[in-house]
Amino acid sequence: MVYSINDNVVFGTVFTVPSYPTPTIKDIFGNDISMYDAISESADNRNRDSLISTLNEKIIRNTELGRIILSQFREYTIIQGNLYGISIDGIEQLKSLNFIALALLCGMLTEAGTLISQIPSDVIITDAIKTKFTNACNSANHMD
Repeated sequence: MVYSINDNVVFGTVFTVPSYPTPTIKDIFGNDISMYDAISESADNRNRDSLISTLNEKIIRNTELGRIILSQFREYTIIQGNLYGISIDGIEQLKSLNFIALALLCGMLTEAGTLISQIPSDVIITDAIKTKFTNACNSANHMD
């Protein structure tokens, strides 16, 4: 999923992929995303979001994006744990993320972003990754 284009966070939004100069398109982990995949995602977002008009539809879209953010956060912690040789205890992680996970699953993206920014930093949960996930929550929020 596209996180940024030329360092501008566009996660979960309707965005345009510039054709020139060649844009730098990244996912939340900093991996490159092809222009083709970004344009396809842009079209999907534009089509889907053009149909959102009610408060309930905004909440539903936020819950969809919240699940994606949560799964990407989980993926990140597993990858980083493996990189550092740290076993990630799923129960302990769930306990530490309980309000964040609940906020994401309820589509409360602004609140989830605030909670993510307050997680104590360590070798896995760095200030940089907290900023990325907070920015993803704020960017994806469809609530007015």
